[in-house]
Amino acid sequence: MGQRTAIKLTRGLIAAALEGKLDNVPTRPDPVFRLSALESFFGIPEGLLNCRSSWSDPDAYDTKAAELAEQFAANEKSFDG
Repeated sequence: MGQRTAIKLTRGLIAAALEGKLDNVPTRPDPVFRLSALESFFGIPEGLLNCRSSWSDPDAYDTKAAELAEQFAANEKSFDG
């Protein structure tokens, strides 16, 4: 199962985004969340950028990701009314 991301890595990615260092970094579409995910970035482990690959059971990741996407959608609908 997935693990929390180290705060140092999170802060590094936020700083890079704010400084424009991610503007030209290649991305790939995330099929579940429909977001652009970084393919790679210096100093960031591949498993952090591609969560599915960090799980020992990719099918379990797919199941959990689908559940989370459904929860996000349900939560978003609660703000529409």
